[in-house]
Amino acid sequence: WQLYQNAGVALLVVISGDHLTLVAGLVWLLLRFACVPLLVWRGWRISAQQWALLPALLLAACYCLLAGWSVSTLRALIMLTIWFACRLLLRRWPRQRVLALALLAVLIWQPLSPLSEGFWLSFLAVGLLLLVADARPGLVPLQCLMSLVLGALAALLFSQWNLVDVLANLILIPVFSFVLVPA
Repeated sequence: WQLYQNAGVALLVVISGDHLTLVAGLVWLLLRFACVPLLVWRGWRISAQQWALLPALLLAACYCLLAGWSVSTLRALIMLTIWFACRLLLRRWPRQRVLALALLAVLIWQPLSPLSEGFWLSFLAVGLLLLVADARPGLVPLQCLMSLVLGALAALLFSQWNLVDVLANLILIPVFSFVLVPA
């Protein structure tokens, strides 16, 4: 564990909100583009995108169960559930409102969660993703931005961080996200 922390890649080893969201996103994409159009009957008011949300959320919950219902995965599942519910109900709320609603849900579930560093890292990561979502940056620029911002916050919280962490995560996060976690 110390080796992973020193290399700046400890977040890759633990089951995190990133992994949970990746599983839900992959399931949603698969169902959206492969199976769902075959299941949607004419005249239904629910779209393929909406139809795929529930199975994706169900599999994310199963993944959360396999991960042992850890605090970080439950927090991610709550945020994902709020986001999916807004999409399913066709609520076009501003992203800030959805994030605030997710924050409220997490605080109701675990009122002392702001005392945890993971809480701040999670909400900063989601907030940053929502902030740059309209710009649609590529994977590499987005990963660089996330590594720099979250690395700076981690440096403040844990008093350790170096530039090698950014480079290691730039290479290893795509490998974990797109090869190992889906496998």
